[in-house]
Amino acid sequence: MDGERAGTPPAFTVPWQEWLAESLLSGVAHDEIVTVMRQRGFPPPVARQLIATQEEATLFRVAHRLLGEHRKLRSLADALSDQWSQSPRATAVPVMDPPDPETFFEHFYFANRPVVVRGLVDRWPALHKWSLDYFVQEFGDTVIEISADRQGDPRFEENFLAHRREITMREFVAHLMADEGNDRYVVARNQLLQRPAFHRLLDDIRHLPGFLAPVALGHAKLWFGPAGTVTPLHHDDSNILFVQIRGSKLVRLVEPHNLPRLYGDPGGRSPVDLGGVDLTRFPAMRNVPVTEATVRGGEALLLPLGWWHWVASLETSISLSFVGAFDLSGHSTSWRYA
Repeated sequence: MDGERAGTPPAFTVPWQEWLAESLLSGVAHDEIVTVMRQRGFPPPVARQLIATQEEATLFRVAHRLLGEHRKLRSLADALSDQWSQSPRATAVPVMDPPDPETFFEHFYFANRPVVVRGLVDRWPALHKWSLDYFVQEFGDTVIEISADRQGDPRFEENFLAHRREITMREFVAHLMADEGNDRYVVARNQLLQRPAFHRLLDDIRHLPGFLAPVALGHAKLWFGPAGTVTPLHHDDSNILFVQIRGSKLVRLVEPHNLPRLYGDPGGRSPVDLGGVDLTRFPAMRNVPVTEATVRGGEALLLPLGWWHWVASLETSISLSFVGAFDLSGHSTSWRYA
């Protein structure tokens, strides 16, 4: 829109059309728009006629209606977020002994609230068997896939394929014992439990009647790495039961109503680092409550649908995640957002 010659009425080009539509949808007063257009060479009657024509256009009217709906949903999300921030649970996930399934589903799963459950998996042999020595003894020479060289790439999640490496279990465990950090990690997408050599590990976990459907065991995903591994802030499209087998992890969560403040991409990832939020870069995060949980060996965390979460290993850690396979009479809900 720059560069118009004084005294020469400019053409109503595409950039002008976009500017006018954006100004009207943003609520800029007609008189302010006319003033700007007059300064750029549009006679006021022409500017007012262009405004009227734009407002009568079918696409503009549809966009105006959809924007109104978006603003209403955004204001509702803001109100619900403000309400949640006043809850005692806004900063700390509750920890409890195993509830009965009805309580678990009614008070947490269907209420879309996280909870850490102690003792739910006490009878799993994995809690006692799965150690570094055990993995070396049973699978030392077996080749596995890991995610490697992550620390030098701020977009290692998006670039997952470029970070795939093959290594023996013995070599991997040696690295765990020697180094901390985010450079070597077996993540769910490495699909260790889906490799035939590791199928027998599934014998060390048990069905959880009333909580997980029997099919869940066959879809377990394993996470295995040293202290210092980090999973960046993201949300998933299903409810997840996250079970800590060995070690401990710090999990920081943000409830779903804060979605507009999290700078997320269409894939559900956020560049916000909950290890230390940069408020200069992400000012909308200033008043966002962050809920925290430390999940220890033998504990299970319900990660509800749509909750954003950031995860850091506090020590050498083995974890399992079960996605969308809860023991429900109905279906497991998924969020189709793109």
